[in-house]
Amino acid sequence: MHFVRGVTHLWNYKLLLSFEDGSNRLVDLESELDGEVFQPLRDIAYFRTVNVNPDLDTIV
Repeated sequence: MHFVRGVTHLWNYKLLLSFEDGSNRLVDLESELDGEVFQPLRDIAYFRTVNVNPDLDTIV
């Protein structure tokens, strides 16, 4: 399992994730934001506040 060390919002719901092994991955989360629990993240201004939680080693 890899740990997220950095995140950059690119556009829309696309993020560039950086991992502890030095690799980077482009992810598009638009299709994953279904359901009421994810409704706040559909607001792109809020989605853009994404950051890494160092205690969890993932994005929040």
